[in-house]
Amino acid sequence: MDKSIFIEKLKDVIQTEKDINFNTELESIEEWDSIAQISLLAFLDSEFNKHLTVNDFEKIKTVNDIAKIAGL
Repeated sequence: MDKSIFIEKLKDVIQTEKDINFNTELESIEEWDSIAQISLLAFLDSEFNKHLTVNDFEKIKTVNDIAKIAGL
């Protein structure tokens, strides 16, 4: 998946209009809440076949962390 498409899909998953990039910290996104986190887990599972443990998920701090998990 192209990185720009990944960012757009991630914005849809998180349901934010804010401009984000690979350096964006997730905690800085107002919409980053438990619903967004569950949506992210579903996105990674359905789009990239990635299944995260709680420990894996707790390590995610930035958009780049998500991209690495996705294999980008």
